[in-house]
Amino acid sequence: MKTLLKLSTILMLTLLSTSIWAQKVGVRAGLNFSNIMMDKDEMFGLENKYKPSFNLGLMAEVPFSEMISLETGLIVNGKGFAVNQKDEDFSYKANMNLIYADIPLTAKANFDVSGIKVHGVFGPYVGVGILGNTKGSVTYNGETEKSNDKIKFGNDAENDDVKRLDFGVILGAGATYSGMEFRLSYGLGLANINTDTDTKKFNNSVISLSVGYFLGK
Repeated sequence: MKTLLKLSTILMLTLLSTSIWAQKVGVRAGLNFSNIMMDKDEMFGLENKYKPSFNLGLMAEVPFSEMISLETGLIVNGKGFAVNQKDEDFSYKANMNLIYADIPLTAKANFDVSGIKVHGVFGPYVGVGILGNTKGSVTYNGETEKSNDKIKFGNDAENDDVKRLDFGVILGAGATYSGMEFRLSYGLGLANINTDTDTKKFNNSVISLSVGYFLGK
């Protein structure tokens, strides 16, 4: 909790100072489809799948020219994955839900294509895990058992579930219409968030559809 409070304070000060010299500040929100990529194809014999989640946050854009700018901010991103298996007398469903506070630092290239304003973004991000849980249900011969467990963030393979620190790269493209900025992006985690580094390597994978609204100075 102390680490989260310190991070929140630093992020708010950064955003406030950035907004002083940024040309545009605003908000962004949308839908995520998240998964965890593994160095092996399956988890415990089950194939993991993308699951829906959300993104929500503050953004600031700093221009270097009419074409190139730098974009940063603080985005709350839902990550994790889902598994779903069903046989004649057995079914298993589970979700790992992870909530991260991400700071992107992406270069943004703006273009005018036949009067339509389009853009592309690319750059790194760093994130900190703040909340998480796993929900599951097992049905066998008509009887169902459910579970709901809290995720423990940390680096201890024996006591923690997921590493708190995440980082990676973002690649995306979008367009602006009626003052709203629509974007499709992909965030690939490069950090191994599995606390047990002797087994599988886990990397976050997030497809985001978002809408941003910027207030220009």
